[in-house]
Amino acid sequence: MNGVTILILLVLTIFLFMIPATQTSASLSGVQIYPKDYIWNVPIDTLPVHPMSDAYISSSSPSAFMYVAPVFPINVVNNTQVKQKLTSIQYPTMSDNIAYPIPDNPEIENIPNYPDQDHHLLIYNKDTNTEYELYQPVQAGDGTWSAMVAMKFNLSDYSLRTDGYPSTDAAGLAILPALIRYEEVEAGEINHAMRVAMPTSGNKHVWPARADGVQNSASFPPLGQRFRLKASFNTAGYSPHAKTILEAWKKYGFMLSDQTGESNAWVIAADADPRWLTLGGDKWALFNEMMTVHGSDFEAVDVSSLMINKDSGQARITPIVTPTPTPTPTKTPTPAPTPTPAPTPTPTSSITVTSPNGGETWKRGMSHIVTWNYSGSPGSYVKIVLIKGVNEIGTIASSIPIGNGGKGSYTWSTSLSTMTGSNYKVSIQSISQPTIKDMSDGYFTITSRWW
Repeated sequence: MNGVTILILLVLTIFLFMIPATQTSASLSGVQIYPKDYIWNVPIDTLPVHPMSDAYISSSSPSAFMYVAPVFPINVVNNTQVKQKLTSIQYPTMSDNIAYPIPDNPEIENIPNYPDQDHHLLIYNKDTNTEYELYQPVQAGDGTWSAMVAMKFNLSDYSLRTDGYPSTDAAGLAILPALIRYEEVEAGEINHAMRVAMPTSGNKHVWPARADGVQNSASFPPLGQRFRLKASFNTAGYSPHAKTILEAWKKYGFMLSDQTGESNAWVIAADADPRWLTLGGDKWALFNEMMTVHGSDFEAVDVSSLMINKDSGQARITPIVTPTPTPTPTKTPTPAPTPTPAPTPTPTSSITVTSPNGGETWKRGMSHIVTWNYSGSPGSYVKIVLIKGVNEIGTIASSIPIGNGGKGSYTWSTSLSTMTGSNYKVSIQSISQPTIKDMSDGYFTITSRWW
């Protein structure tokens, strides 16, 4: 039995437990999630192939199979649902400090036997066309709730989150609008793009994504990159339900929203409707069909002609492809006087972070080694701080020995509650001489231990 066969059997075993045996998901049929000219809802089948398409596919495990993961329950409420403020939010700068309409006994993304995986609580208010997302929600014994991140998305307008910040997904986008929903496949039509998590991503983002990816190389696709199934892909022999998904991948494609650290599969998110298991009358049939489609069957798409405003999700229905506008000449600015820099002491001592220094992917709930070099006499003890984006969010170690022979290290046991993300750095600072410090050159990623 080869490794791919073992992995497929493992995936199917996980499916058996990941879909909650609850009542059928509430219908969203007839609901317009985001305007029709929102970027998720605009076809990209006639747009040009991206110049970096071959490189993006090559760097993203072209042999990987398509793994449709029905793991996101959608909790549907209306205006009668009582709202409550969260007792705490671990990352308030990324969150919305509002009251949330959390129903009694909500369904939360959960895979038994994988307690350290991501948990998302998705709530949709059908009266206001509004989605609420809570990341790693926890209910206390008194019924109150807390979360690491919590936010609201108005699905009737074009607003995007603040640029530079992730949301409950790495790209900073809403999850619900991009899910494959059971009722869409059963009805035979999907009219929007989907979200995909690939093995990794480049350390940039493109519209409409709001946060950077991981790898410091232009050969990796940035978060927000759109992909589509090649028009030449032959769908003959696939079941009608599979063809519904495949044709949607040709017309609308999917957008890179997260990274998994796993090279065997591209993960496309779906709702957690229990009827997925027997769709078409044969358990696992649809998922097995999707696994016969591979990364090499896709191409990256250039959607830049659809963008009207980088801070809006509104897209041009008819893209402007030609003629290419002539750029307005940039006036040469009058150079400002060069300020005289303040004198600085000649550096005689230094600390240099060597790991994580950019591009690494570390899994939370596991131990990882932070390393550094030092020279001169920077003192006997250092402090290690975790940085997300540009903000210090926690102290990894407050005072530890600097090391020996110009090298130091510290084994960091990451918490299961550490928020996943692709824009982390560490800073190492001398305790006795605080001006002697260094930070990771590039971002590293913290992922869940599943995907």
